Amino acid sequence: MANRFWKGLKKSEMVIALALSAVLIFIIISRYENFKCRSINSEAKFYLKEIYAAQMLFRADFARFASLQELRDLKRIAIMERYYDYGDEKEPTELSFFIKALGKKDTLVANDAWSIDDKSALKHELKFCGYR
Repeated sequence: MANRFWKGLKKSEMVIALALSAVLIFIIISRYENFKCRSINSEAKFYLKEIYAAQMLFRADFARFASLQELRDLKRIAIMERYYDYGDEKEPTELSFFIKALGKKDTLVANDAWSIDDKSALKHELKFCGYR
């Protein structure tokens, strides 16, 4: 029995091994895009939370919320816009702000939308990740 192992596999054993390999490869490939979408979504969530923290600090100093461009000009935040574009959805006031992240065209997250407001409500508004 021990000597047969070194002589090679039977055809039926080979077929079973190939079938298991094919199933595993299919599972990995089908899950990869979902994993990639979640990792790209983390960019939007991270930067929106950074913007929220910067807005709270700005409000503590100036008793109002700032526009996103004003926060950038004052170097209170530095956003690397790799997959998402960030912008003010509404003009900020003394009491509220609303920032939106929209997925860039020709990326996996095209038209995907996230937002955050003055109540720290992070919302995934449009879920287009992975769908073209």
